[in-house]
Amino acid sequence: MGSVCSGGAQPVGSWAGSEAENPFETRFNKKERQCLRETWQQLNEPKDIVGTVFVEIIEANPELRKVFGVERAPKAGMLKMPKLGGHVARFTELIEQMTSFLGYTENLLGAWQLARKAGRMH
Repeated sequence: MGSVCSGGAQPVGSWAGSEAENPFETRFNKKERQCLRETWQQLNEPKDIVGTVFVEIIEANPELRKVFGVERAPKAGMLKMPKLGGHVARFTELIEQMTSFLGYTENLLGAWQLARKAGRMH
């Protein structure tokens, strides 16, 4: 079965114009939402991929080392540190839940509420 992911992606820019605007409704069409879900499902080890992204962001921005509790950890050991490892696990779960909302149930409001809740917790 082919993927619904085809064509050139357009940059989204500002994710939401206002707190009342649900970007899952206004910025993504059904085909794009399905593409997000299918792409996420095809990842073999999403937590490893998310962890790699976080480590690369921290390496590019050393001032974030303290924020994530990896001030003295070498790059190879960062994900073993409790604060960063926990954050990667929670962020991976957040993406998993959001993509489930977007694809299976088309619960766009639920996905947006989940994203807003995660943002407020930061």
